[in-house]
Amino acid sequence: MQPWLVNFISTVQLTRLANAFAGVSNLWFVALCSRSHPQDEHLVYPLWDMSLWLLLVLTAIIASGLSTYAGALNDLFAY
Repeated sequence: MQPWLVNFISTVQLTRLANAFAGVSNLWFVALCSRSHPQDEHLVYPLWDMSLWLLLVLTAIIASGLSTYAGALNDLFAY
């Protein structure tokens, strides 16, 4: 294996990118399901009025931030 690929893989493992990806995909699932639900009593109106690309970008930022915070808190308590 090439050395730059080994360095890249170890960096991705160190930054816990898989956890951030899981958080983003979970939040996207919830946002898209809430947006497509036909009943009015479960509808969150700001999700419906917001454009789809803005909704996905904001939820990705929120999920990445929460994942980063959770990783930092985990490292703090593990120390």
